Amino acid sequence: MTPVIFGQLLLSSISWTGFDLARKGLANRLPATEVVILLMMVQVPLFAAIASWEGFSIESVENYWRPAIASILLNLVANVLFLESLRRAPVSLAIPMLSFTPVFSSLSSWVILNELLLWPQMLGILVIVASTYQIQRLDEGDGGAEQKVVKVGLLMMVGVALLWSITPVTDKLCIRYTTPSMHAGIQCFFVGLLLLGRFFVSTRPATNSLWAMAKENRRLLFIAGVAACSALFFQLLVIRVYEVALFEALKRSFGLIGALAGGLIFFRESLTRKKIIGTVGLIIGTLLVLLADRL
Repeated sequence: MTPVIFGQLLLSSISWTGFDLARKGLANRLPATEVVILLMMVQVPLFAAIASWEGFSIESVENYWRPAIASILLNLVANVLFLESLRRAPVSLAIPMLSFTPVFSSLSSWVILNELLLWPQMLGILVIVASTYQIQRLDEGDGGAEQKVVKVGLLMMVGVALLWSITPVTDKLCIRYTTPSMHAGIQCFFVGLLLLGRFFVSTRPATNSLWAMAKENRRLLFIAGVAACSALFFQLLVIRVYEVALFEALKRSFGLIGALAGGLIFFRESLTRKKIIGTVGLIIGTLLVLLADRL
């Protein structure tokens, strides 16, 4: 890995962590659909500005739009599920569930492509499942309504992991035919447009207009939009020339540590021994799954 690629990977990982924390703050204030719409509206002009420097072009429209449509639909559902999950579960519990992403990738290659798992991959899956149970196992109680809400949020995040295990592949196919900023801008535009149509079809009180929401939360929206733009742009730059699996492993490792630190610093979430042990296990399991052929 060259210093330039490592720097881009580090910037992407840090940006994803910041974006996750900013989305957590927005999810606590606004409905999930509206948050995604506003975030897309912030990102589109940012990516358009970068694309004006990289160039507005698509080499093969037919070849580009097939994976692009899949990427748009997957991200549309994943973004809404992600925010709904954060409304129900603490950051330090929910974000580690994204470590299921490489597990789903490994299992799908076995089922669909008939590729046998290597022993480090099988061991990694067992470590991830055990570690996830360690984190997901709530403190002793009577299993009341609050704990049930948290568990639903964690299951939603597992669904997000499933969807986001596919999007890097479709994104890599897309940027064969256009620039990273062009693809990211198109993706954000259509995700926002589809949700905007749903928003206007729904009946909303005037006081809950998008403009009022944006004005009231403009500072946090700007921070989240810049972080999202940085995260996705540098991610696309890296995966264009580097293995997706290895990038995901390193990004998840940084992200898990950031989720624990961010939940502790910004949301005053408790940092228990259970969370630390479980997250360390997730990092080890993820690396075993993704780097099995290098062991």
